[in-house]
Parts: sequence; C-alpha cells; structure tokens
Amino acid sequence: MKNRIYTWLLFLIGIVAYPQGELKDEPNPQTIEKIEQYCKEGKSEACEKLYYHYFYKENKDGEKIMYYIKQLSDLKRPKYMFMWGVAMSEGGLGGVKVKEDFVEGMKLIKQSADLDYPPAQMMIGDFLCTSNEAKDIRRGLFYINSACESTYQPACYVMDKVNYTKQEGVTKELRDRVWEGLENCNDPYLRPNRYDFAKEQYRKRKFINN
Repeated sequence: MKNRIYTWLLFLIGIVAYPQGELKDEPNPQTIEKIEQYCKEGKSEACEKLYYHYFYKENKDGEKIMYYIKQLSDLKRPKYMFMWGVAMSEGGLGGVKVKEDFVEGMKLIKQSADLDYPPAQMMIGDFLCTSNEAKDIRRGLFYINSACESTYQPACYVMDKVNYTKQEGVTKELRDRVWEGLENCNDPYLRPNRYDFAKEQYRKRKFINN
C-alpha cells in the first residue's frame, strides 16, 4: 500500500512527463545544511533538490516531502502549486494529511493553470465543465484546449471527442460529450466518478445557454 501511494505521488509530480534534476549522489550532512540555507533564502532550485533528496531516500519522510512541496508552491513553481493545491483540496497527499480546504486548493490549482501547467489546466477545465451553464463550459474548454496545445494527451482526447466549433456553440448535447470525454480520457490526476452527484442534479435541470 505504501509503495502504491508513493508511486502515485511520483506520477503526480510529473517525473515521467516533465523530468527534473535531482541530487545524483547522496550528499553529506554539511552539503544538506548548506542547501537548506539556500532554500530558506528563497532559492527554489535548492528547495527542489531537497525535495528530490527526501523523495528518493529508501526510508521516505512524507512530512519532509510535503514541507518542500509547500515551500516550492509558495515560491510560485507551477508544478508544486498544483501538487499543494491537490493536497489541500483532498486533505492530504501521499499518505500525509494536511488541513483540507477545497476552495483554497482549487484557487491554487487555477493559479498553476494560469501559469500554463497542463495537468492544472486540465483539472480546472474539468471543474468548470461540471456545470449546467454554457458560459462555464466555454471557460472550461478554454483551459482544456490550452492543455492540449501543450500536447497534454488527455486534454487532446477530450477536444477530439467533443469536436467543439464556435458555429455549433455550447449546447446540452455538447456538454454531455465533454462529460463523456473527461470520464474516459485516462487523466491520471482526475479521480473517476468525481462529480457524479453534481452531474446527476444538473441533468434534471434546464440547460442555461448564456
């Protein structure tokens, strides 16, 4: 179970899709102390080195890992803003609990999306498209399309499935295609059936074409 949690966390940070550098050799305590000082001074490269140092240790320290995710998020690194936003919205990450705050977590994910981080763009697009109003779905498709323009494959799957044209406009039928595409796009960061209850309620209401 623990290995599955950390495998998921490894995938979440996007090492496969967005590889980053890490400490190649085990540093001595003096080196770690020096890097920690640089991190405290606001040097994001140092904080990231420490993040990878603790992530790749055989005996992982989840609290340390989350600490440096938070530090890097505060330094406005989009990938880590996304990670910390997910942690806040879910109440934890990688088996480490944090104070749950869905609204603030989604705000942070949106900031990451606005800094062009594709997984965040996809997640915000998914959130906005879970709506019964055309204006929200248009905004959501903007973010999903932006992720696709960065060659983020789950987003491109959705855009191909939706086949959205401005001539068609946003209709109830298009909304349903968006929902179907989002449920079947195999995005590793979107939980299955995440908004099923909300969608069930929206289907009972009249679609607002605004």
